[in-house]
Amino acid sequence: MSIYVHGSATPVIMDIEDEPGKTDVTDFIFFDACMRCGRCVASCPSAGAKEPFSPRDFVQSMRHKLWQEYSPLGDIRFMSRHEETQIDENYWYCTTCRACLEVCPIYGATFEAVIKKRVLAIEEGLKVPKLLNQTLEKLFNYDNPWESSKRQRGARAEGLDLVDLSNRGTTADLCYFVGCTTSFDDTAQGMARSFSKILQTTGVSFGILGKKEPCCGDIARRVGELGLSTEQMEKCLDLFDKYDITNIVTSSPHCFHTFRNEYIDAPFNVRHYTLVLWELIQKGRLSFKKEMAAKVTFHDPCYLGRYNRIFDEPRQIIRAIPGVRLVEMAHHGADSLCCGGGGGRMWQDLNGEVKMGEVRIREAVATGAQILITACPLCRIMLEDARKAAGLNEMLRVTDLNELVLQALEGTEVEELKS
Repeated sequence: MSIYVHGSATPVIMDIEDEPGKTDVTDFIFFDACMRCGRCVASCPSAGAKEPFSPRDFVQSMRHKLWQEYSPLGDIRFMSRHEETQIDENYWYCTTCRACLEVCPIYGATFEAVIKKRVLAIEEGLKVPKLLNQTLEKLFNYDNPWESSKRQRGARAEGLDLVDLSNRGTTADLCYFVGCTTSFDDTAQGMARSFSKILQTTGVSFGILGKKEPCCGDIARRVGELGLSTEQMEKCLDLFDKYDITNIVTSSPHCFHTFRNEYIDAPFNVRHYTLVLWELIQKGRLSFKKEMAAKVTFHDPCYLGRYNRIFDEPRQIIRAIPGVRLVEMAHHGADSLCCGGGGGRMWQDLNGEVKMGEVRIREAVATGAQILITACPLCRIMLEDARKAAGLNEMLRVTDLNELVLQALEGTEVEELKS
């Protein structure tokens, strides 16, 4: 179990867990301290979508089990065996979005306990969703969760004349780590192309790893496959060392978070692309000459915002574009709603009464904005799918911040949307 410290710019994690997946005394303290106040339930996007997962019920179930294990009298105060079994099957619904931690009076990281349960499930080979098992097989065999091939990883760079840092004799000041989803998903690939064109326009010396780029280890870690996650981390470190890569930028907040906070004593510096764009604006290397008349709203990705406290920079970039008016949704910043794609859910078949992405897309429509902007490939996909499913194609456009910035650089007008 990890303990998070309030008040830091980024989450400070003191890892006191000796064996991943094994219950320890810290778990007991957290579970037994739970006040059952329900604040976590009120903030949980899974519970809000009427899915069969509740952070409070999960904690109480774990509390019950610990009492059964450590007390000779057991614990007859809490839920029945049937309820407990149901909860054991539902922890795969957790998005690991960290919303519960923001409101917990005892600052208990329920999502960390969920990951420990997933570790045990993976180790025992029990209760693992079928689609997730297939995804983990792809991750192991092909180093990505999307394609049964490694060959298409560099396809998004075709026609852009990008430096491939895995070629002998090539160097650059910055390595653009594109990431699995941004490399393979058709919707998310626009992020990579747009960011690459922006860097080229501003004269930044950068390169990519092309087909040699591995997975950072995030997906395997969130779903509890720690062995595979460790292998992927080691593969990344070996590759960075081989090509002398010390300065990295990512498209995905998930890659960014994993590199920044979970690679122990990492010998490289890593930034999310929003930090790079804001730095370029501050230095005067990225500027906008023409107005873009548009009303927009911004969706905070969980792993960029709540995990790494990067809330202001994306908004500063948006405000730097002349003519663009930023309006906030009811839930924004640390109170933002999850899109539903985190915690490995992108590669599972989970159902609720309503999709999380649809809840979020309707919040965006309520602002009267023409464009919903995000800064994460998973959010980009989930929100685009939700827009189509909700039949809101004519009322709202979903885009990545890179795509908006490139549009502003090129002086492209925002098309009028039908009401």
